[in-house]
Amino acid sequence: MAGWYLSQEFAPDTPGSQVFLAPGPDEVRLSEAPTPWLHGRLVQFPGRYWHRLLLAIADDDAAVAQLLDRWSGSADPDDLGEQSPTPDDVASVRQAVERLATRLRGGNVLSDEDLEALGPYTRDDMARMLDAVMLVVDEAAATGAPFSAWPE
Repeated sequence: MAGWYLSQEFAPDTPGSQVFLAPGPDEVRLSEAPTPWLHGRLVQFPGRYWHRLLLAIADDDAAVAQLLDRWSGSADPDDLGEQSPTPDDVASVRQAVERLATRLRGGNVLSDEDLEALGPYTRDDMARMLDAVMLVVDEAAATGAPFSAWPE
């Protein structure tokens, strides 16, 4: 069954964002690399980009797209959005994410018109969004503690 993002229709200008929060102490940053969507242990970027990334992953691996969609949490305010990835799930997700990031960095996946309609971020930025999500997933896998995710 599709999760929240894959069951929605997103216009290029749909407001809202997707949030991923890595487990661990707030004062320890996930990465020192500056990006507009990485804040300490929190990754946040426009939901319309996440929707588009999930659709691109689904073109390659529908099961991984559904897993990532489920890991994205739900719009239900009572849902804690906690996710505990298994090693097999992490490996599958990593393969699909790396393939998509490579295609994005190669100038593929989105037309220039689709990319422009989404907003200010580039294909490389979208690949770096995927990298940031993997930082959260990797932290959860390494510590054995769940990460949290939700759309807002």
